[in-house]
Parts: sequence; C-alpha cells; structure tokens
Amino acid sequence: MGVAGTVDFPDHMKTAHQELLDDVATDALTPSLFSLIEAAYDSSGNPYYQKSPYDPAPRVADFMGVMDEFETLVEDFDATTAWEDFVTAIVTKVDAEIFDDTYIDADIASYTALLDDNIVNTVLPRFDAGMRDVNAVMTSAYAVGRAIIEGMKVRDVNKYAADLRNKFHIQRNDSIIRTGIELSKQEVQKYDIWRSMLHYTVEANRIAIVAEKEQNDGTTALAVGEAKWPFELFMYAANLLASIGGGTYIPPTNIADAPSSGQTALGGAMAGASIGAAVGGGTGAALGALLGFGASFL
Repeated sequence: MGVAGTVDFPDHMKTAHQELLDDVATDALTPSLFSLIEAAYDSSGNPYYQKSPYDPAPRVADFMGVMDEFETLVEDFDATTAWEDFVTAIVTKVDAEIFDDTYIDADIASYTALLDDNIVNTVLPRFDAGMRDVNAVMTSAYAVGRAIIEGMKVRDVNKYAADLRNKFHIQRNDSIIRTGIELSKQEVQKYDIWRSMLHYTVEANRIAIVAEKEQNDGTTALAVGEAKWPFELFMYAANLLASIGGGTYIPPTNIADAPSSGQTALGGAMAGASIGAAVGGGTGAALGALLGFGASFL
C-alpha cells in the first residue's frame, strides 16, 4: 500500500498482473467492446431478431382434422340403414351361392331315384308275386294296388322335399341373422379402431408439440449463449483487471447449463437445512429445509 491518497501494490503483484494482462505488452485485444456491442445491436447479431414463440397450430390442426373425420363418421352412421344393407347383401349372396334351389332339386331327385329303385326292385316284385298267387293280376285290384304304391312314393317324395326346404329355410334365415350380427359387430369394431387411432394421433402430436417447442427454445437459448459469449469473455478480462484490487464479477450461468427447478429446490432445501441445524439443531434443520425449499421457487 502507498502513501496517503494513492493506492499501490507490491511489485510482485504488479508484475504478475501485467504478465496476465498483456505478456509484457506483446498482446493486443481485438475487437473492442464497443464494436461487439454495435454488432449485437444490428439485426444480424441479434439472436431474438424475427424470432417468435413456437406455434403448435399445424400439429393441432392435424389431430383436429382426424377428430372431425371421426365425428363425421359417427354422425353419418345409421344402425338401421346399416343393418338393412347388410341383410340385403347377405340374402343375395346366400341365395345365389349357398341355399340355391339347384342343390335342393338335386337332393330331391336323388331321393326320388332311391325310392324308384326300391319300388322297382323290391316293392313291385313282392306285390306282383302276391297278386299272382291269388290270381288277381288281371283284376282292378291289381291296378289300384299299383296306383297306391305310386301314390305312396309321390307322398314320400313330397314330404321329403317339404322337410328339406323347411330345414333349408330355417338354416338360411339363421345364417342371415348370424352373419348380420357378426357384420354389425365388425362395424362397431371399426369405430373402436378409429377411436384408438384418434387417441394415438392426438398423443403423438402432443409429444411432438412438446419436443418441437423444446427444440425451438433450445435453439434460441444456444443462439443467445453464442451471442453473449464475446461479452462474457470481456467479463473474464474485467475480472482479471479487478483481481489485483479484490473486486470480481461472476458472469451469468449459460441457460444450457442452468439447473432444473428440481435441482434448485433441492439445493435450497439443503442450504436451508444446513443453516437451520447450525442455529436450532434438528428442529432448526427441518424448518430451514422447508424455508429453503420454498424460497428456491421465488
């Protein structure tokens, strides 16, 4: 320290200070602080120039469009009309390819041929033999007997055909009803699939909105940090200039390295607990932690 009215420092401190500053006058600092400020003032150096907050409108429009499609689909759905359309299509398909009269006629013809074979080879030979035994072949009883046998065959064929058509009719109607119910279930499942697609579309866009906003904010933060970096270097130089006198300045923390709100709260609670413990023991630590945690959000 010098005489009254002057401030001086030991020679070794002044020598070290000069070495740190310009290496015995061999280094020069360019650009100047004013030139950096001027460049930052210009729009090309301003990281906020023409920046705007993240706009989620395109993403919102995307899932709103899907919601509108789903709403239209639900509003246009008419259960009665859908059921009638299903039944009409099923009846046409079933009658053309499953319960066609061709199959019924073929089955009846096969049964008729079976009866004819039995009558020709079994029934009539026995009838004729019996009539010959009683010498009644040339009587009217023989003709009536033959007619009765033929009538019984026709009756059996008609009964078989009626039963067959009745069974086919029941099966046809049951098939139409069951198929219609199944198609109706599938139609409802289609709406469930649409609803699931709507849910995942909204969820995917929600995640995208958060991610894109974070990217937008991060890009801006990095641009701001890049613009501020030359000024922070001047702060370090100013600290070096002031170091011999003991006055220094800590530059602001870069936003990319800033602690999260959770980390800040934890740090405040620990600091408060430490101070509280020194003053009031365990109770003071608890109170200090609570106050420190709350103050970290202020």
